[in-house]
Amino acid sequence: MASKAIRSKNYNKRATFVQSEKKHLFFTILKQNNNLPLAVRRQLFIKANACPRTLSFVHNSNRCIITGRAHGVYRKLKVSRIKLKEFVGKGILPGIRKSSW
Repeated sequence: MASKAIRSKNYNKRATFVQSEKKHLFFTILKQNNNLPLAVRRQLFIKANACPRTLSFVHNSNRCIITGRAHGVYRKLKVSRIKLKEFVGKGILPGIRKSSW
C-alpha cells in the first residue's frame, strides 16, 4: 500500500489539474491558431509554458484513490483491480457482480 504522502500528493495534483484545466487548454488551443499574428502566438506560447507541468493531463498518473496503487487501476472508478474485486465480493458496488457461467 502506498503511503499517505503519495495519496495526498496525487489528490492535490488532480485538484490543481481540475482547477486550471480550462486555462491551460485555452492557451494551447490559441497558440496553435494560425490566423493569429506571430507575436500574439509567441506570447501565448510563453504563457502556456509558464503553467506548471501538473496542469497537463499527461503528467497526472492514474492511481487508486484508496490504496495509492499505480498499476491496474480502472479509469472510470479510480480504483485498483484488487480493491474492485474486494468490493464486488462484498457487494458494495451496485450493478456489478462476479460472473459465472
